Amino acid sequence: MTSQSSSTYTGAVVVGLDGSGHSERALEWAAVEAGRQHRRLVLLHSAAILPARQAVGLSPMGGGVDPHLIVQAVHDAAQAFLNDRVLYARDRWPDLDVAGALTQLDPREALVEAAMSAHLVVLGSRGRGPVTSMLGSVSVWTSKRAACPVVICRPVGATAERRGVLVGVDGTAANAPAVEMAFQLASERDGDLTVLHCVYEVGGVSRDLDLWEDEAQRLVSESVAGLREKYPDVNAKLRVAVGLVDDTLANASSHYELLVLGRPAPHQTHLFHFSTTTAVLERSTTTVVVVPNPVETPGGPL
Repeated sequence: MTSQSSSTYTGAVVVGLDGSGHSERALEWAAVEAGRQHRRLVLLHSAAILPARQAVGLSPMGGGVDPHLIVQAVHDAAQAFLNDRVLYARDRWPDLDVAGALTQLDPREALVEAAMSAHLVVLGSRGRGPVTSMLGSVSVWTSKRAACPVVICRPVGATAERRGVLVGVDGTAANAPAVEMAFQLASERDGDLTVLHCVYEVGGVSRDLDLWEDEAQRLVSESVAGLREKYPDVNAKLRVAVGLVDDTLANASSHYELLVLGRPAPHQTHLFHFSTTTAVLERSTTTVVVVPNPVETPGGPL
């Protein structure tokens, strides 16, 4: 159940598990999506622990405890947990090809490595462990660096029924992969797609707002050029809103099943800087899909 050959993740839907309720929600989403796309579902769990020379500090007894025994105990517990979740997934979704992958890598490193060949990486919005206190959660860290789209399953409150897919666009070519991903996801779900562009009204230009909106409508229309023909089953609606990008998208997310965002390369200077994407991730009330621009260098600094 723990094969980690180079082919384990190829074309798969990979879900990171840590035993939290957040990761269980991610498992449910990932399994349904793997079934829709007829892809392998890989459950990835990390048994990473402090280096053996430090692990003795985990014991209240201090000296005299073999740190290697602690490392082995952590590994055995992680293996037992993963085996349990794989058996659960195979029983719950018997038509799926389900595999497990146990790693000693830091969860963030393991997820980015899996993303090099995976179709999707799926995560809960928060996880357990010391890494969650470092510059945001594992999910945010991974979504900054993964080579494939990353799905973050945010908690969903008791609100009105959510339907369709929302994608934020800025009219640049770098946003094109996110727009196409949004069309694909909407097509899978037989749902509507809303393509949203934000116009920020700054002081002194309100009288020119009509001109800004005309330009924004043109940018939105160019963003979907050709995709309506490629996905004729998708009812794509174009929308221009006035306001800050993160505020507008986060607030609008409560009405949709999915929110899709593009991830710019570090050198690109356009509307969707990753700081904006991070702000939306933290505040969204629906599942968020972060789609990288393929011209990026995977794993590069941000």
